Amino acid sequence: MPKDKKKLQRKAEKLWKEIIRLRDGNTCAVQQQFSQINIKHTDIYQADHCFTRGFKRLFLEISNGTMICSSCNFNKNFNDAIRLAVYDIVKKREGEDIFNRMRSEKEQGGAFLEWGRIGWLEDKIKILEEIKELYQEGIL
Repeated sequence: MPKDKKKLQRKAEKLWKEIIRLRDGNTCAVQQQFSQINIKHTDIYQADHCFTRGFKRLFLEISNGTMICSSCNFNKNFNDAIRLAVYDIVKKREGEDIFNRMRSEKEQGGAFLEWGRIGWLEDKIKILEEIKELYQEGIL
């Protein structure tokens, strides 16, 4: 059973990344919106979690993802300007209420037991597949 859980978690994460890429394109949002930040950007783009991927409650939330380059992704933890830029991008895109809700959830912490439940993962995958299809069809 644990292998099935891990497989479902990987599938859900892959779908999440595909949706972020479909929504944001192959580009670095930091480079596009904050060109004044002095950093050498790369042409390797990654779906980044605004609030750490270690916090599973927000791990698969689409509003928590932004496409950035690998350089920004790596340096986000060491460079306040990049981290704050990512926060600003998410606030502008999702709105203050959603950003503040995610930040509050992260600060509250606590275990997220659903992350290990097969049924929850299967339901989440169905939702992510539907959202991906809407992006592919240009509806979202």
